[in-house]
Amino acid sequence: MIRIRQIVVDEMHAHGRRGFPHEVVGGLLGANDQFTKTVSFENENETLPERRYQASAQQVMKAERDAMKEDLGVLGFYHTHPNHPALPSGTDVEHCVPGYLYAILSVLEGEPDALTLWILSPEGDEMLPVSYEIV
Repeated sequence: MIRIRQIVVDEMHAHGRRGFPHEVVGGLLGANDQFTKTVSFENENETLPERRYQASAQQVMKAERDAMKEDLGVLGFYHTHPNHPALPSGTDVEHCVPGYLYAILSVLEGEPDALTLWILSPEGDEMLPVSYEIV
């Protein structure tokens, strides 16, 4: 069971509202199966930002360095699905990295809705749901 601090949920919601109608993306920082902090990334997808996100390796590496300064790690990533369910798309499956957790937040007409959590299957062909609790 993954624990997600309420402040992390609030930060994802705020980022999703600000970025709507585009997808937003960020890192989930924490330790010991608990997300304690987010870091917002810039969506660098210039072609279809309302349906795709892209974050550079530089953004991820900076988040990792900053997390280490606080004795945290990058445990996963989050992104939004504007006006779409919080379910992994084929693109999500193709681009996820094994071992990381992926939160998907549905944002409907600018307001956060469902939040789901996923991990890539051992076979790498689907994302499996992960149970979480907000603390």
